[in-house]
Amino acid sequence: MIRVFRPLFPHLRPHAKSFAWGFVALVFSVALQLAGPQVLSRGVDAVASGAGSVSGLAVLLAGLALGQAGFRFASRRLVLAASRRVEHELRMAYVGHLLRLPVETLDTARRGDLVSRALHDIQDLRLFLGAGLLNLCQTVLVATATAVLLCRIHPGLTVVALAPFPAIAWIVRRMSPRLHQRFLAADRAAGDLADRVHETLTAVRVLRAYRREAWQQERFQRENQALCAARERVVWAWAGVFPVVGVLAGLGHVAVLGLGGYWVYEGSLSLGGLVAFSAYLAMLVWPMVALGWTLSLFQRGAAAMGRLEEVRAWPAEPEPTGPLPRAEGPCLEAEGVSYGYPGSREPAVSGVDLRVPEGGVWALVGPTGSGKTTVVSLLARLRRPQTGRISVHGVPLHEVSDEALRRHLAVVPQEDFFFSDTVAANVCLGRPRDDARIWDALGLAGLADDVEALPRGLDTPVGEGGVTLSGGQRQRLGIARAVYGDPGVLVLDGSLSNLDARTARAVIGRLRERFRDRTLLVVSHRAFEVEEADGVWFLAGGRVVAFGRHEDLWDDLAAYRRLYREEALRRELEETP
Repeated sequence: MIRVFRPLFPHLRPHAKSFAWGFVALVFSVALQLAGPQVLSRGVDAVASGAGSVSGLAVLLAGLALGQAGFRFASRRLVLAASRRVEHELRMAYVGHLLRLPVETLDTARRGDLVSRALHDIQDLRLFLGAGLLNLCQTVLVATATAVLLCRIHPGLTVVALAPFPAIAWIVRRMSPRLHQRFLAADRAAGDLADRVHETLTAVRVLRAYRREAWQQERFQRENQALCAARERVVWAWAGVFPVVGVLAGLGHVAVLGLGGYWVYEGSLSLGGLVAFSAYLAMLVWPMVALGWTLSLFQRGAAAMGRLEEVRAWPAEPEPTGPLPRAEGPCLEAEGVSYGYPGSREPAVSGVDLRVPEGGVWALVGPTGSGKTTVVSLLARLRRPQTGRISVHGVPLHEVSDEALRRHLAVVPQEDFFFSDTVAANVCLGRPRDDARIWDALGLAGLADDVEALPRGLDTPVGEGGVTLSGGQRQRLGIARAVYGDPGVLVLDGSLSNLDARTARAVIGRLRERFRDRTLLVVSHRAFEVEEADGVWFLAGGRVVAFGRHEDLWDDLAAYRRLYREEALRRELEETP
């Protein structure tokens, strides 16, 4: 058990004092609880013998009850609050690890299952650390102390009372592995269901467009039924523990009443002693009965810990710390770079060589599926090349810190993501807000007029994923977000595809003017977007097949001319009234 929960220890260490004081308070609470039957025994004997008043003993019992309540409150307050803080830290560490995972890992992971682990599994660990540990410690303390006190009252009766407890321990041990497996299966089923909910919400437009709501509902029904069945198996696995333990403990109690009554009648045991013995035995019965619930918390915690460790075992991206080098040599350079996606037989790009000089406007052009986005993700270190080398100003890309690289290079993808927040918050993206800079960035992206027309301007919510904006507005908002950071290199990866030719040309013109002394890399399959670039790389089949100015490629490369003519025809159709 210690081996299973060993990864929790670093998170428990900062809160060790709270846990320790909480368990100290629990010890005092149990001590006062155990003192109660002794006082009750004296009171019963006093009443039975008619020897004086018991009012003082009644006041003492009330004081013990109040003290026990106070210490129990303190123990729960300290331990349960500390378990909540550990839960918070575990969730922060879990999400922090997710943010450092390679893109390839997240591409193959099930998002809903990851969410389920972040919520339900960490919650199960919190229940184990709080209520589970408290109940376990109380059970150990009460069982140990009660066994000693019972022996002091009457050893023979103690043997009779505790006879069922070895059978109880055997039942608990036999049930433990089965509970662990069933809790693990239930957690996995919960992850599957969360993944299905996430998929449904993400694809709701497609489902409605194709009228496939009933089909998706059937799939959800299967996952939901599987979760219900898995949790029913958990219930069946440990529901019997309560009745069996209760019956066995009850048999001991019946034997105590029978034999104890006989010994009281015989005179070898006082009436007060029998009352105290019964009270101690009742204290022992409840922890044993609750042992099934405690066991379930431990097994849920162990299953949750295993699922979290599965994710923590996924290797995170290394964290380089090198500064951004001085602007000497090519701004970005790729030498013999190749990359293949997991599960793909053929590499997406192979042997790519390109040098992006410092300053100017450059372009990466190619038909759909030629590998342009893959090259961009490699240049931005969102993916790491399997062969070859990428450098920035002559320094290997993997040596530059993330913070320095992201300040230097900004990529605007074709489909950007927007948070359920305001226009301003999505442009700033956690950076200090400066309205003047925001409006300047929106103006460069050609979105300032659209934002001014919104009900609350910069403070207008855009909805999750930018659902209230059109496709072209989302792309221009993504450009404004990148420009707001004032990067040294701006990469437009198909981020003008939803704009008509006239608007796209205007945006490129404004960016070209702003980035005159910096680097602008336009990635597109639309040749008209790059007519005035200082140089164009033409990508086909995952390889750079040509480089030159637009005019040179037009004269020398038939594939380039074909791509340009197709786009020129589309542009003509768009501009025709």
